[in-house]
Amino acid sequence: MSGLRVVLLGVIGSGKTALFNNLTNNKELVRQGGASVTKQVVVGECVVGERIEVIDTPGFEADDDKLLHAAGVIAALSIGDVNRILLISKFERDGRMMNALQQVIAPITRYRNIITILVSHWDLSENKDEDQKHIQKKIKDRFNIDSILYYSKFDDPKIIALQILKIIGESKLMTIKLQDTEIYSQFDLLSLNYDCQDKLEQNKHHILKEFRKTAKVFINYINEEVNLNDPQAVDILHSISLEIKNIARQQIELFEKQHGEELNKFYDTNGVNVRYLHHIYLKKEIKKDLEQVIKLAQEKMTKSNNHCFQCLKQCPYCKLIWIKVAGCDGVTTCGNRVHSFTDEVLKSFSTPSRYLIKIESNKLVFQKIQVVNNNKNQIQKYKLNSVDDEIYQLLKDDYYLKNLLGINFTKDQLMKLIKEKRKLKLFSFEFIYSLLKQGFDDQGEIINWLYEELDIVRESEQQTNIKIKKFGCGQNLVWSELPPLSGPELNELLSIELIDYFSDQAQLIDDESKFLEKTYKELVNQAIQEQFINKKILKQQQQSVIVQ
Repeated sequence: MSGLRVVLLGVIGSGKTALFNNLTNNKELVRQGGASVTKQVVVGECVVGERIEVIDTPGFEADDDKLLHAAGVIAALSIGDVNRILLISKFERDGRMMNALQQVIAPITRYRNIITILVSHWDLSENKDEDQKHIQKKIKDRFNIDSILYYSKFDDPKIIALQILKIIGESKLMTIKLQDTEIYSQFDLLSLNYDCQDKLEQNKHHILKEFRKTAKVFINYINEEVNLNDPQAVDILHSISLEIKNIARQQIELFEKQHGEELNKFYDTNGVNVRYLHHIYLKKEIKKDLEQVIKLAQEKMTKSNNHCFQCLKQCPYCKLIWIKVAGCDGVTTCGNRVHSFTDEVLKSFSTPSRYLIKIESNKLVFQKIQVVNNNKNQIQKYKLNSVDDEIYQLLKDDYYLKNLLGINFTKDQLMKLIKEKRKLKLFSFEFIYSLLKQGFDDQGEIINWLYEELDIVRESEQQTNIKIKKFGCGQNLVWSELPPLSGPELNELLSIELIDYFSDQAQLIDDESKFLEKTYKELVNQAIQEQFINKKILKQQQQSVIVQ
């Protein structure tokens, strides 16, 4: 087959195969919920102006044959280059719909720019305008996907096909290759034997019940007790995020310690001991509740004027995102950067406050821990030395200073120049010395900064009479009038690497991936190959007129 190609994905009962039948006028079996009927890759054709190759896949959330279903999806995505991934999602209550989308999007997040979500059963909506706005916002905020269509059984499939054609006509063909981590950690591949599955469900229920009691205490405190006018509010919320994560880990470790002997008999249907995965599955079970506490704390932080989120803003012209906390009074330009080591906030040597958190009578009790500030102590040590002498020794061989002051310039000449030229209150001898001695982030950048402060013009700048190219479009901005970054753009920055809890989750996913890859790689590859070979290719039929 030739022409455009789309792949249909969705959970069982979403209406995926029904849509496939109506677009291709075929009669593949469908079922509303329960076990998946589609167990292999099915390839059909829809002709509406142009030929569209439509590929149906086994549904997500299968109760059995999990490996077979996952392999079918992976094989379908790798048949050839794809114009669009059509993700079918049944219109239903908010939580269920978002969770179903999460199941499907998780393994293919890297390809979200070619994902279109088709909301089926749209006739069930009683307030379409309001529901559509709500769904679009939820999907945009959570998945950063804008391409959404809505349809029901009353819509003409030709109209749906034309809408799809319009979208995929603007999409470039893309090769989809899932990485091992995406396959082994994001697809549900494991089928436990009945006894182990039953025991796991009991254990998950127990650990979730216990953790929710604790999470509720933290949630109540965040909602009712945190005062954003308190200068320590951000530190308190950060401590809460760390402590709830620590409690989750302790509860799981204690539970597994108490049930260690029986967990050593944890096997899958192939007789493989998967004791290690029990720990991962328990952590995954409480993930949503743990995530709720941490996200609530993060959202509360963003409302504080003391939080760095208030300093994140986006240029309305070139869309670059900047963080600035000083040097932006009045009109500035996109790309007019302040050196981080001269910024009063970014260069601050203060250390966040730490707290010991206890639960007493279903209430959080905080005890502040005194933290020694090592950086300040280090600066004090520098003052014991002859700072003038140290600065002179560090700069006496500088080429441009020699040109300015003479080949054998003295310490007194250098100190006089610094005193005459210093512009910032931070531009003290101790500050210069500490930067040069420590190297800070980049000693070369510090030297360049000193050149600027001392009005030293280098030969290359004299010859070209231009400034070194910097990031940013150079458009004029009034920084104080730009709104703080929010929505999907902020969510993009809040990646799993930026929050302590999510760093642990990333490690958890990596551990699970490595374990499953080691144990199941041969089985998975074999299943994918079989699905690819056994794909069902249907003959072209006349266009249908009914859509479910």
